[in-house]
Amino acid sequence: MDAVHTPAVTLSWKNIRVRVKQDHREGSLGAAGRSWRSWMPTLPSSPGFGAGEPLLGWRAARQKLLIDGVSGAVDGGSFLAVVGASGTGKTTLLAAITKRLRGRAVSGDVLLNGRAASAKLLARVCGFVPQKDLATVTLTTTEHLNFMAVMRLDARVSASARARRIRVLLADLGLTACAHTRLAHLSGGERRRVALAVQLMVSPLVLALDEPCSGLDAEGSRVVLEALRREAGRGRAVLCTVHQAAPDLLRLFSHILVLSAGRVVFQGPLDDAQPFLAEVGARGQAGWTASTPLDAMLQQLCDPAAHLDTARVCTAFANSGHAQILEEYPVSEEVLARDVIRAPDIKHVSWFTEVSWLVWREVVDARRQNSRVFAQLALFLVTAAIMSLAFMDVRLTSLAGVQSVRGLLYLIVSEVVFTHSYAVFHTFPAELPIYLRESDLYSSSAYYVGKVLATVPRSAIEPLLFVGVIQSQVDLTAGGGVVTFVGVLGILFLTALTASAYGCMLSAQFESPEMVLAVTQPVDFICVLSAGIFNTIRSLPFYIKWTRFVSVFFYCHEMLSIVYWQNVVHIDCPVSSPDLPCLKDGGAVLEDIGFDTANLGRDLLGLGALCLGLHVVGFLGVVRRSRQQSAF
Repeated sequence: MDAVHTPAVTLSWKNIRVRVKQDHREGSLGAAGRSWRSWMPTLPSSPGFGAGEPLLGWRAARQKLLIDGVSGAVDGGSFLAVVGASGTGKTTLLAAITKRLRGRAVSGDVLLNGRAASAKLLARVCGFVPQKDLATVTLTTTEHLNFMAVMRLDARVSASARARRIRVLLADLGLTACAHTRLAHLSGGERRRVALAVQLMVSPLVLALDEPCSGLDAEGSRVVLEALRREAGRGRAVLCTVHQAAPDLLRLFSHILVLSAGRVVFQGPLDDAQPFLAEVGARGQAGWTASTPLDAMLQQLCDPAAHLDTARVCTAFANSGHAQILEEYPVSEEVLARDVIRAPDIKHVSWFTEVSWLVWREVVDARRQNSRVFAQLALFLVTAAIMSLAFMDVRLTSLAGVQSVRGLLYLIVSEVVFTHSYAVFHTFPAELPIYLRESDLYSSSAYYVGKVLATVPRSAIEPLLFVGVIQSQVDLTAGGGVVTFVGVLGILFLTALTASAYGCMLSAQFESPEMVLAVTQPVDFICVLSAGIFNTIRSLPFYIKWTRFVSVFFYCHEMLSIVYWQNVVHIDCPVSSPDLPCLKDGGAVLEDIGFDTANLGRDLLGLGALCLGLHVVGFLGVVRRSRQQSAF
């Protein structure tokens, strides 16, 4: 499959330690390893409180050691299995030696052919396939690989060469039959092989996989592991974590690394594992369903109920000849200098190409979920139809008619704002994990701009249809004609864009849509309160009045009111209501609300600035989270 010879490579790691902050009472606080309670002040020793007990009963965050001084190595051509029970640190070790951990304290050295390897260098020469496969599942296999080829391969590679490369990968991994099948319809084993194809696209020297057999049956696991063994046979250094492999599958590996509580139990050739483990007392127990002695020993090491002193076993390995070999592993510095450091840099595609392909993927994804899009649009139009029927008999012949029109304008504003902001609340919480997985392929700005551009068609089409339905029953131009109607559409289009920016900003800051909704409720309440809908702007207290300048409701409401009421030149003042104020024309209505026609330009600039500012904050939220969360 490879057009060029894979250079010899040795990946080694020395004394790797990984620590994560952990609250004493709460346990681990997630991937970022941060405790927001650790800053709480403590109380002195007193009756009812322990010494140093923090306020509100919280205790300071502590550090938990996940990986404890692990050293090891893997050669090109070797197929290494990292084995251990759940929670022993297999995934953490794999991410640490490929330098994909963020937000955790990592110490130790990672060497490539005897020289310190930077994260940038490892990203170029090491392919990483996480356990959890994240992708846009509406794409077909070929479409997904074509997108990845554009982002990963040299920009000077032609489209025909990319297509040829993809065909070779599909044939080599047995995926030709599902080349035009959507990822959502592939089996688990096929999805794993597609993820493997993405990494093999750039012919990595090292290939790391996190539990590639998880969730697969025996046959699916065999197909995946045999594909990996072929890659090792081509000279790559292949290592993968394995929770529990069947004995016949374990024999596909050439080397094994056994972990227990973040320490090495054994690492070396697979054939040497059984004699060493037997020597230190791991003999298995009667009644276990193990077909080989090595399988029984691994079951015993992975079973806490076996009461094996794994700490003693780890110490025995650290003092053994196997550990000494790893400490003095022979490497060739000359190979690294010639084949890696001096390799020509890959020319990446331009920023505009990144954006165009990201928008293409968003459009394809939306088009293939058209039933959901049509359902949302249908509900939006039903709302417009109900509103138009409710206000179809409104006439500006009384103050009641004026109040009805004011209510209609408010409903239009609120419907557009809430619909377009709520529509993107799920965007980043649901899709940010995909970006984190692909963050080394394209820039954060290209990702964010692509997501924003994908919302523009909806922001243009939905207000047009919405206003068109209402206009069929209620004259929103007040006799102003086409120019006024276009003005109303323009205002609502800019409002929809700003509402989408508001939704993007909130969803980029928080990890769950539930948290977004909890935050947005008080914010929306304050913004509606200062929009001149339920009371006049003049009557607002000073500590509330300023919020109108950061309220999309205010800007849209004032502009829409100005465009409508400036065309109303006469309103009847009924004699039957002498105690009510007489609003003789649209100008009087605007003055009663607290609006001014001179503010139209200011509001346009304000709404545009608010849209831009919200997107800037949203983009910074995406960047912040991408730097705090690990990309695996």
